[in-house]
Amino acid sequence: MSLNNLLTCGGHFGKQHPEYRKALLLNMILLTLMPVSVMFIGINTFVFDYIEVVILHSILLVISGAAFVYVQKTRKLNTGSWIVVILILSALFYFVPYNEYDHYGLYWICVFPPVAYFLLGRTKGRLLTLILAAYVLTYLLMNYQTWEHRVFGFEGIVNIGIASVLLVILISYFELSRDEATQHMLRDLELRKKAEEQALEARKIAESADRAKTVFLANMSHEIRTPITSIMGFTELLRSADTASQRMQYINLIENSSRSLLEIINDILDLSKIDAHRMELELHETELEDFLRQVTNILLLQARKKGLLFKLTVSPGFPLVFMADSVRLKQVLINLIGNAIKFTDSGTVHFYLSNGHSSGTEQQNDNAFSARFEVTDTGIGIAAENQRNIFDEFRRGKAEVNRQYSGTGLGLSISAKLVAMMGGEIKLESTPKQGSRFYFEIPLSQAGSQVHSGYDARELNQQPLIEENKLSSHIQPLTSAGIPLIEAPRILVADDVPINTHLLSLFISKLIPDAEMIEANDGQTALQKYKEQPANLVFMDNQMPVMNGPDAIRAIRSYELKNGLKPVPIITLTAGGEDEVALSKEAGSNDMMQKPFTLAEISRILKTHLNTDNISAEN
Repeated sequence: MSLNNLLTCGGHFGKQHPEYRKALLLNMILLTLMPVSVMFIGINTFVFDYIEVVILHSILLVISGAAFVYVQKTRKLNTGSWIVVILILSALFYFVPYNEYDHYGLYWICVFPPVAYFLLGRTKGRLLTLILAAYVLTYLLMNYQTWEHRVFGFEGIVNIGIASVLLVILISYFELSRDEATQHMLRDLELRKKAEEQALEARKIAESADRAKTVFLANMSHEIRTPITSIMGFTELLRSADTASQRMQYINLIENSSRSLLEIINDILDLSKIDAHRMELELHETELEDFLRQVTNILLLQARKKGLLFKLTVSPGFPLVFMADSVRLKQVLINLIGNAIKFTDSGTVHFYLSNGHSSGTEQQNDNAFSARFEVTDTGIGIAAENQRNIFDEFRRGKAEVNRQYSGTGLGLSISAKLVAMMGGEIKLESTPKQGSRFYFEIPLSQAGSQVHSGYDARELNQQPLIEENKLSSHIQPLTSAGIPLIEAPRILVADDVPINTHLLSLFISKLIPDAEMIEANDGQTALQKYKEQPANLVFMDNQMPVMNGPDAIRAIRSYELKNGLKPVPIITLTAGGEDEVALSKEAGSNDMMQKPFTLAEISRILKTHLNTDNISAEN
């Protein structure tokens, strides 16, 4: 073990420890006492033969050695300090009256005060020093003649000089140590204050976030209950509707409420996926005209209901086909334009699309360009103090605005994060009671050479991009559209919620009237029914009791492989995220249908997997 380890008790009293100096001094004194005692024992045993000195230093060796071992093991410096101070004080009481060796007493008298101060503290050290001083003064007065030549003679001057040097060294060491201790204390206080300030700030942030989440949850509860109330209420009214027109009106209201509820849930899921870094952009060719139709026609009806003028401007030269994640880009624009319509009571909402500044990737890709999207309105505007946190999640504008305009407050937060994923940043300019302007630029890549001729403030109220066709109230069979399908297909639907299996079976029966529908409420039952008679198509819910979807899919694939059967197309029904879809694909699923499923999505699945042309091409 190194000397440093001994002095710091095995590294326990490091330099940053407040008792570092005290541990050093205490252990140095104990380590010095032991070899000095051994030396005096040897000299007085073999040279001078002074038994009294041998006994004295033997006691000193035992006590100092025991104290050193105790301090090293227990690291209790106070007990060791008292032992050392009492040893020194006892030695002084012995040496001062010992005329033959009285000069030793001078050294110890000078050494004692700083050692006692440093090891025991100012109060206890001062008390013991006063006791020693009273003892020495009393002895000098009583034995002045005996001490005179020792104190005032040549030997006395030398002894006092040596003692004075020791005294200066120890006092300097003591003051330096005290200064360092003070600095350590001040640094510790500063660190503690900083830690307290950081903890207070973190607490304020946590409390603020907690309050925001509480408000958000209360708002979400309201937003979710509102469409549910409409769905339940109009469903009840639908039972007692007198006319077909009333029934259609109630059905439309139920459908609109259901879609509102789905949008709220999708917002929450999107925010969760973005924050967990589990959302990825999927780039594909996007046709400009089709993209603009999808964005504007969804919102045109809302603008008309409020009597707003809805304008569209597209700069000439914008690529007709470009690479983008059109679903997410459309989500952002629908949110921005939808907000503009919501918070505008009169006037105009204008959507601009133009080529922005040159993209930084142009040097590597000649087809790269920067697209600028901008939405302006003449609405209520946003106050400056609310513009700073308008994109924060769980945040919305002023309370009176929240009460007047419904919404979850998640749309802008999600949009800002999606634009950031695309390589841009949503910016805002707004003046209260005059309107707002949201805009962003993102890098895109042109696909093909054709460009748009441009729209100059086209009034969509009068000139929509497409005629708004009203859908027929009747579901038409797929075969009526000339789509070649398997005749009388056997379709197995497995879902642990009976209403879901029944609903999906009804949809399929409308689209394929001659389909044979088989229903199962868990994976084990679905597997058994498939073994009894293989199906042409299987819809398999992901989460079911007894046997879940992925396990049932694996069992079906194993059965097909063992019996030499052609793999049946299996469609996963899921209300979860990418993890569930990935598990089903790994098990052997062919496609996925997200809940709540729509008629259009069911049609796509049937046309893809029961189309005889596709099956022939695969064979």
